[in-house]
Amino acid sequence: MAERRKTDRAAAAAGIKQFLEAFGIDLTTERMEGTPDKVAAAFSIFFSGLEEDGLSFWGDSIETKTGGLVAVRRLTYYSICEHHLLPFFGTVSIAYLPKDGRIAGFGRFAEAVRIFSRRPQLQERMTEQICESVQRGLGALGVVVVVTGRHLCLTMRNTLSDRTDIVTVAATGALAEGTILYERALKILEADKRDRKTDNL
Repeated sequence: MAERRKTDRAAAAAGIKQFLEAFGIDLTTERMEGTPDKVAAAFSIFFSGLEEDGLSFWGDSIETKTGGLVAVRRLTYYSICEHHLLPFFGTVSIAYLPKDGRIAGFGRFAEAVRIFSRRPQLQERMTEQICESVQRGLGALGVVVVVTGRHLCLTMRNTLSDRTDIVTVAATGALAEGTILYERALKILEADKRDRKTDNL
């Protein structure tokens, strides 16, 4: 999990100003003079997950008699690729097996996605981090996370890839790859794709 840190927005704006001027962009024009500050303010939101840890928000679990798989599908995220600082975005679907019936409100899963997506990221790492957060935060017996993403660093540089999706999967515990429950969880999450095709008919 990331260390807590604070943003120096003034230093960020100064760096953005230097970056833009290196490309010969005139920042004295009325349309550009506020750009460095605006970019720094925007990225303080895009990178706000760096100032938060990925566990404390889980809080107390909800005690139930649930013994089967629980799935949360189609959580939307927007993140920034750490290699090119361009956006990638898509959905996160999560399935987990509660331990002793302990579950969490669905908003907790959205919070996990928000925190880990609002960092300079790799999709593969984000998938693993969300999986670990659910497992540790809930003490779940097993977790499967499936993330789909469209990466502008790919599509903006290669127009032949404008419809390309990247899919990453992380799994742990009783739902680890190769187990029967893993296959069952994937079928539940893959039903999401079938539902969307039906919705578009």
